[in-house]
Amino acid sequence: MNKGKKFEKMFKDSCEKTPNVTVIRFRDSAKWLKGKKSFFTPDNICDIQLYANGMLYLLELKSTEGSNISFNPKKPYEKPLNPNTKVMIKHNQVKNLMKFAEKRSVIPGFIINFREKKLKKIEYQDETYMIHINDFIKFAKESDKSSINRDDCKKIGIPIASKKKKVNFEYDITYLINISPKIFIDIGYMDKNEIDRIAKWLHSLIK
Repeated sequence: MNKGKKFEKMFKDSCEKTPNVTVIRFRDSAKWLKGKKSFFTPDNICDIQLYANGMLYLLELKSTEGSNISFNPKKPYEKPLNPNTKVMIKHNQVKNLMKFAEKRSVIPGFIINFREKKLKKIEYQDETYMIHINDFIKFAKESDKSSINRDDCKKIGIPIASKKKKVNFEYDITYLINISPKIFIDIGYMDKNEIDRIAKWLHSLIK
């Protein structure tokens, strides 16, 4: 198992340990032969689907030991013009999340993890952030950057604390699911009146 997949598993395990959270981790799709040379792979919407507190989270997970996560600048939802350009955040992953940005009670975004790293003069801690797809698109368009680093994530993301358990990490999912709905309602990414209507309807069912 590579380190990126290991992070996905640790994040999913953390979700499963969190009360009142339902999580599904999608398996990578198999490649299918099309013709004699080309392959195609059916896309999953994202890596993980998480349901908590009446909210559905669609999350694409990215993890690196490097200093940044790369994407196609300005238009991360389009393929790079140079077909040889490799980026960590693929255009189809961005497009998949964008489809759900205006759906009620849905929170689509990236979970970006910078793994712990020890250099000669400095030691980097494990850091993880949740970034709403709308904030990511805004960052990509306004920053003129082709990657996002730790400091960028601190500015636009929600931090997810972690604790090291021997060799694995455990992530604080409770903080994420408790604080993120209010943040995105206040920003205007979610309709407050619609959520209030749903809450009243659910409450009416138990009267």
